[in-house]
Amino acid sequence: MNTSLKTRPASAAGPAAMISLQVLEMHAQDAAARGIASGSIVRVFNLRGDYRVKAQAS
Repeated sequence: MNTSLKTRPASAAGPAAMISLQVLEMHAQDAAARGIASGSIVRVFNLRGDYRVKAQAS
C-alpha cells in the first residue's frame, strides 16, 4: 500500500491559521479496494495507538 500523511496549513486568517489539517494520501486503487472515498474520515492504527484523519485518494 502506498500512503503518506501530510500536514497542511488551514486557510483561515489570524491565529486560526496556525491550526493544521492532517490528510492521509492514498493511492486511488488502494482506497477503492478498501471502500474509502476522498474526504472520508478513516481510522489509522498500529500496536502503539490510533487516530482519525481525512483520506484523500490520489
